Amino acid sequence: MSGKKQIAVTVDLDYWQQAKARGLNISEACNQGLRIVLGISNDEQQITQKIEERETELVYYREQLEKITKNREEAEGVKASEKDRYEQLIDMLGEDFQGHPYIGKDSIKEYALKLELPEDLAIKYVEDKDLFRIKNFHYEKPIEGKTSVYGMK
Repeated sequence: MSGKKQIAVTVDLDYWQQAKARGLNISEACNQGLRIVLGISNDEQQITQKIEERETELVYYREQLEKITKNREEAEGVKASEKDRYEQLIDMLGEDFQGHPYIGKDSIKEYALKLELPEDLAIKYVEDKDLFRIKNFHYEKPIEGKTSVYGMK
């Protein structure tokens, strides 16, 4: 080939960063890409080397994809299990406080701790469901012959 020409090329920022991180010569990479697209490369050894490089690249990208997929699946699994725990909270409150006029925030916090849920988010979730009347303290169901700590009988 005759000489070289300096030109400005616009490339994707992600590709440029990856190429720089791997220590690739951007000019040489562009020349190789043009040779491939133009079908100029006839050297068997060079083509074999390129195949090996691409296979190495392919392994790298498959590993990256596998990591991304695994992280996404783990995140979705956490979200699903957390949602199940919130539903379990509603079920437990419904069973244990059936017939009570209201549920105290302290009771919701207690159940949230058992289910390893953030207390404030658990209270907000129960409030949003609008299935229970919520007050700041728990309801003490009167027991025959016993005076409550609140002075009620």
